[in-house]
Order: sequence, then C-alpha cells, then structure tokens
Amino acid sequence: MMLYCARCQDATLSIDLNGHPAHVCPQCGAVYAHRYGKIYSMIADLHGAQSVKDLLHAIGPCRKETTASA
Repeated sequence: MMLYCARCQDATLSIDLNGHPAHVCPQCGAVYAHRYGKIYSMIADLHGAQSVKDLLHAIGPCRKETTASA
C-alpha cells in the first residue's frame, strides 16, 4: 500500500519498527505508524534527510526491493 505524507504529499517508505509497520517520508522526515483500520498517526519528526537516512540504516526496510537485471 502506498502512503503519502500528510505534510508534503511525497510518497513514504515502508519500514519495520520492532515488528510494527511504519512509514517514513524521505522528504520531510515525518514518521507514521499504523494505529487501527486505515488510520495512521505521525509519531516522530526527524527533521531532514540525514536523520531519515540514519533511521533507515539502523532498522532496514520492511521488505527487500528487487532490482531488474538486464
């Protein structure tokens, strides 16, 4: 499921926060966690791309992306 950031309307990246699905916006640094149903809440503001990069390196993506081979 593609989730877009409520602040900047950019597409978010799916991550796994200790077994809970979450989404992080690479543009503005907002982190959203799933509450229930189709409700997501902003749980953190990382203030910029370097913090988002540090978070993604620390926990890894929710699923592996495959690259197309030519």
